[in-house]
Amino acid sequence: MKNILTYVFLAIIPILSYIILGKIFKGNHKWMIFIISVEIFIFSFLIFKFGQNKISFKNFILPLPLFTLIFFVSFQSGFSFTLFYLIFIPFSSVLGVFYAKQKSQVILFVSIFIFAIASSILYPNWIVYSENRDAKIISNYKSIEFLDKENNIKLLDNKEIIVLDFWSTSCSICFKQFPKFEKIYLEYKNTPNLEIYSINVPSKGDSIGEAQNIVKKLGYKFPTLYVNSKEDIVDLNIDSYPRLVIVKNNKVRYNGRLEMDGSIFVNHIKHEINKLLKE
Repeated sequence: MKNILTYVFLAIIPILSYIILGKIFKGNHKWMIFIISVEIFIFSFLIFKFGQNKISFKNFILPLPLFTLIFFVSFQSGFSFTLFYLIFIPFSSVLGVFYAKQKSQVILFVSIFIFAIASSILYPNWIVYSENRDAKIISNYKSIEFLDKENNIKLLDNKEIIVLDFWSTSCSICFKQFPKFEKIYLEYKNTPNLEIYSINVPSKGDSIGEAQNIVKKLGYKFPTLYVNSKEDIVDLNIDSYPRLVIVKNNKVRYNGRLEMDGSIFVNHIKHEINKLLKE
């Protein structure tokens, strides 16, 4: 019974941290992973520094995966989130115990460095990779009737490589991404056999005219095209925005999240474009 209570107590610590930090950082897992890792490290260090004879390493480390079992399985559905926490929380504890036993400042600094790298680079790249595993499945591109700013029909068939950023006016993240997309456009705008477009998909109650006015006010240089309704792009199975679709020789070669952050090394828009240009 005592061991069971110990397991539950140790598992509750990261659960409470996750809930509290989730409220503070509004679900920003980069900060949450870093702080939770540091907390588990410190907690493990203190237990093994002041109570080495009262609890074994095995009895301490085993309950930590219950964080996943109790919380994620109950309240979360993302396997990618679950797996990263499941691996990294026990790993943070191991580093804390190692520091308590060796008492070397090098271990402390190395651990903090690992936590920073894991939260700022490993985690976002793992999530991007796991959520875009089907993005590179090759499929046929069915012609779509886009509208330009004068409401003239524009077809993008028979172009070698077409890069399309799908967005809607209700997507706040899309607007935050526009400056980065502008830089991508300016970098590649003179590249032969490559065209880049922003594609507006109307939200409920939107009109093309409203979207055109927004685009005009924003004043970006990348060209924007429009579709009349979501039905026009139903074959692309787009269910969230921003969405990146890259077509080469009338084949959809990429259909997944639009990734432009500097910390992302997998599925980054520049990586996908450069790869297709070299083929």
